[in-house]
Amino acid sequence: MYSILIADEALEEIARLDKKTAGRVMMEISWLAENAVEITPRGLRGSLSAFAKLRVGDYRLIYEPQPHRREVKRALFWSSSRCL
Repeated sequence: MYSILIADEALEEIARLDKKTAGRVMMEISWLAENAVEITPRGLRGSLSAFAKLRVGDYRLIYEPQPHRREVKRALFWSSSRCL
């Protein structure tokens, strides 16, 4: 299992969501912690190539996998409309 370090900004964004969506996001974060070893991260490009993304409905969880430390560092979260 990986540890997940969630950025304060991500927690603030999640807190603003309705309860159902926030619950789904937290379930996906838990799923990522349990399954990070088994998945192939969907990487970003360019200067953000160290980061990967996980889609949660209309939102994206952007994270920095650290396989050698078994953790996800700097998890961020935002609406897909902000990603465009």
